[in-house]
Amino acid sequence: INDIAFKPDGTQLILAAGSRLLVYDTSDGTLLQPLKGHKDTVYCVAYAKDGKRFASGSADKSVIIWTSKLEGILKYTVLLCCPGWSALARSWLTASSTSQVHAILLPQPPK
Repeated sequence: INDIAFKPDGTQLILAAGSRLLVYDTSDGTLLQPLKGHKDTVYCVAYAKDGKRFASGSADKSVIIWTSKLEGILKYTVLLCCPGWSALARSWLTASSTSQVHAILLPQPPK
């Protein structure tokens, strides 16, 4: 396990495990769904503050933005990344292995 993230309301926990993300219900520990989308080790996962989206970064040089319905909606190719949401929760920030920071402006999440 390389990283973990709790949904802001505390109802779900996501583990970055190998090339998959494992989503658990925190009330009873049930595995809700294994998510596949990366082709190499997932190193990091982070939720947006509103809990409607989360993102994962992988050694396959991609960042996938997922909806709270556990669907991968956007995929970006970046050099090795360490993602996180901006304070405004409208941008996704990644830091690359080349000492660059990339800001990806995202569309508003569905209501």
